[in-house]
Amino acid sequence: MPVSRRFAVCLALFAAVSSQVHAQIPDTERAALLALYAATDGDNWNFRDGWNGAPGTECTWEGITCSADGASVIYVRLTAHHLSGELPPLDGLPNLEWLALDYNALSGTIPPLSVLTRLTGVELRNNAFSGPVPSVQGLSNLQYLRLNNNNLSGGIPSLDGLVNLRTLELSYNQLTGSLPSLAALTQLLTIDVSHNQLSGQIPAFPFAPSLWAIRFQENHFSGGIPSLAGLGQLKFLNLTNNQLSGPIPDWSGSPLLVDVDLSYNGTLTGTIPPLQGLSNLRDLSLDGNQLTGGIPPLEGLANLQEVTLAGNLLTGPVPAIANLPRLQWFIVGYNLLSGSVGEPPSSLRVGELCPNRLAATPSAAWDAITHMAPWYSQCDTDGLFQDGFDF
Repeated sequence: MPVSRRFAVCLALFAAVSSQVHAQIPDTERAALLALYAATDGDNWNFRDGWNGAPGTECTWEGITCSADGASVIYVRLTAHHLSGELPPLDGLPNLEWLALDYNALSGTIPPLSVLTRLTGVELRNNAFSGPVPSVQGLSNLQYLRLNNNNLSGGIPSLDGLVNLRTLELSYNQLTGSLPSLAALTQLLTIDVSHNQLSGQIPAFPFAPSLWAIRFQENHFSGGIPSLAGLGQLKFLNLTNNQLSGPIPDWSGSPLLVDVDLSYNGTLTGTIPPLQGLSNLRDLSLDGNQLTGGIPPLEGLANLQEVTLAGNLLTGPVPAIANLPRLQWFIVGYNLLSGSVGEPPSSLRVGELCPNRLAATPSAAWDAITHMAPWYSQCDTDGLFQDGFDF
C-alpha cells in the first residue's frame, strides 16, 4: 500500500476513534453512570478504568459501550467487578440494551426495568438482591433474563408480550405462587425456575418448539407431567423433588434428550416409557416413585452414563448392560426385580442391585462394584419381600 494511502487510512481510523472518545452523551446519562458508581462503592471496584473522567470520555470507561455514533450508552457490563450496595434507578439510560451486573455483592431491590424498553439482556444473577422480581411489561425486545442465585421473593410477574424471550433463569431464589402464563414465549429455548417454592401445575409447552431445557426441580409443583409432544429439540428435563403424580409421558417425540431427572416425586406411577431412539441419552433418574412394570431395554444407548431407578415397584429382570461402554452408575435397589443378573460393563464404577428378589448369581465384578461379597448378600433371595418398603 502506498505511504500516502496508508497515512489516509490511519488518519481516518484515528478520527473515528477520536469522535468516539470525545462524543458527548446526554448529561442525564452521565449522571446515571455517576450515580451507579457512587451507589455501588465504585472506589473499591476491581476494575474502574476511566470512571469519573471528564465529559466526553464516558464511552471509554470500564464496562461501558456506546452506540456507533458515541451519543448514548447501550451496554453496561460490570460482571464480577466487586460492586456492592444497592442499585440506583437506571431510567437515565433510556437506550440501554444490555445490563450485566452479575457475580457481584449487590443487595436491596432491583429497580424498575420496564422503562428501559430497548433492553435485550438483563444479567443480575449471583448477587444478594431481595424483594420482588421487577415488572418486565413492555420489554418486547428482551431475549435474556437471568436473575438466578439471589434472595428474590413473591410471585413471578406477567410475562405477556415477551415474544423474543429465549432464556428465563430465576433459580435459587425464594419465589412462591404458580407460574404465570408462558404462552407468549414462542422463542423460548431454556427455562429454569428450580430451587424455589413454586406450586401449581406445570404447563405443556407446545408453543415453544425450540425449547431445549426445562428445569423445574426442587419446588412444590403438583399434578401430572404434561405431554412432551412438539418438543423435538428438548435435551434437558429436570422435575425432581416436586409432588408430581400420574404416568410419565411418552418421550419418543424428543429424540435429542440427554438428561432426564424425575426422581423423588413420590407418586409417579405406571411404567417407564420405551427408551429406543434416545441415542443421546446420558442420565436417567427416576428414583423414589411408584413406578411399576419392567426396566425397558437399554441396548443401543451408547452414551448412557447413569441409570438410577431405586425405590420404585419395578418387576422383572435386570436388563443387559454389558454393552453400554460409558455406563458409570447403575442403581436399581429397593425394587421387586427378579431373575439372574448379567455381567456389568468395565466402565461401571457405582452399582446397587439390592434389595431385590434377584437370583444369587456369582460375579466377582459385581462384588467389587457393590463392595459386597457376595454382591447378593443383602438381596431378598429367599422371596421374603412382602408388600413394599420405605425408601
